Amino acid sequence: MSWFLIQKVKRIFWNLNNYYQLKFRKFYRIFFCLSNILIFSTLALNLLYKKKNSYFEKLKIFKSLIVLLFTISFLIKSFFADAGDIPIKRKEISSMDEKEFSNIIGFKEIKLNNYTIQMKFCRTCMIWRPPRTSHCSLCGSCKLKFDHHCPWIGKCIALKNYRHFLFFILYLFWLLISNWNFILSNDLSTKKS
Repeated sequence: MSWFLIQKVKRIFWNLNNYYQLKFRKFYRIFFCLSNILIFSTLALNLLYKKKNSYFEKLKIFKSLIVLLFTISFLIKSFFADAGDIPIKRKEISSMDEKEFSNIIGFKEIKLNNYTIQMKFCRTCMIWRPPRTSHCSLCGSCKLKFDHHCPWIGKCIALKNYRHFLFFILYLFWLLISNWNFILSNDLSTKKS
């Protein structure tokens, strides 16, 4: 019964317009990441908890829970933080006629503090992009200091959420290494006994 209900809810979401479909996909992706992290951590911590509950083992569990908490918090921060979008100015450009629009050169140079800065025109967003700005074809907007579009969280990693994403990756790596350590130490101790 619940499977059919889930399928019906999915069908309702997929029949909405593209904006809501993208939002649903993004939340589906973060749910997928969170569920995998929690399942793997629960299995590893369960193996550790079944051992003798000495002070050292309890300290390991506490450390692992703290790392898990930081991993999840930085995942959520990187997902909900704005990536550094540049506002779109399509209304001003739409008033231009086709001849004016085709005459726009791809680059424009401006002087700032005796330095020449070259700006590029984005034909999709209809804006002059500052240096180190790129257009993300998946999100449909230009991002400041664009790094990549992450398929796991379904969001661009750019200027404003790069630090959160980097800490998420570091804590995730630490969590995975410690959980594999718990699993392998449990396997070795069961083989010896």
